[in-house]
Amino acid sequence: MHDPSAPPSDDPDGLDALEAALSADPACIDAARKRVTAIRTTPVPTAMVARDVHFPDVPAVTPPATTAPTTPPPKPGRGGGLLAELKQAVAEQKRVEADSSREEERVREVIGTALRRVFEYLHDLVGQLNQLRPPIPRSYTLLVTGTVFDGLSWQEGFTGHRSQPHTNGDLLERVTLSYRLGGAGDTLIERTGSGIERLRQALFDFGFKTECTERRNARREVEFATFAVRSEISVQVQWRADFPRRQVIVEMRNLERLGTVEFALPAFALNPEFLDEFGRMMLGQPNRFRDLLPR
Repeated sequence: MHDPSAPPSDDPDGLDALEAALSADPACIDAARKRVTAIRTTPVPTAMVARDVHFPDVPAVTPPATTAPTTPPPKPGRGGGLLAELKQAVAEQKRVEADSSREEERVREVIGTALRRVFEYLHDLVGQLNQLRPPIPRSYTLLVTGTVFDGLSWQEGFTGHRSQPHTNGDLLERVTLSYRLGGAGDTLIERTGSGIERLRQALFDFGFKTECTERRNARREVEFATFAVRSEISVQVQWRADFPRRQVIVEMRNLERLGTVEFALPAFALNPEFLDEFGRMMLGQPNRFRDLLPR
């Protein structure tokens, strides 16, 4: 029996012991030596795997590709979300300003072209009337006295315009028309007391040319005056651009009656039909000018 307390042997196979035991028997020495030699020269396998066994190749595991983030992280030292919001607000403001600027340019072009059409029409019309000098069948009443001015005819007219800046004169922002209607002789109007100044102011406001003869009392106060009013009516019409409201403002002074009338028109209303009706109104002919005005 093996003693567990014995130290480990240097001859685990017992070959040395077997060789010593057999040495006492000379007959068995050769057989024993052959056995020992066979045992010692036989290779002992180091693994329990056959040499012709091949394991399958295992592919290398590739880690999944990571997708780049859609929004890059903010650069260090440049702030975070606040700056991004402010930059976006500035970009939006510039876009709105650019759109507004383009729209303003479009409005200026539309109105400027319409006023150019008005000027060319009036310039040709006035040129013809300056040659013909036709009678104008219209009467004007000075309400402060009830005096009527009639029997008038065309005397002379002028047209002018002002161009929009930086447009080489192609686009206009104002058109002016002025002309005089004249009759025969002067009209005499007499007034006393406080009526003198009221008449003087009215004649000035409506552009009449007058000569006044005054009579004063002992206290050097004007108590009586005679006005020699020239039978002449001065008419002015102005067409001016109102770009913020996208309209054309028409101001007429002494055209149909004494006094000033003002109204606004869209640029598209200044078409050839409208201008023809305006010309007929100037000449005192039947017209549809009022019907064409926007309601």
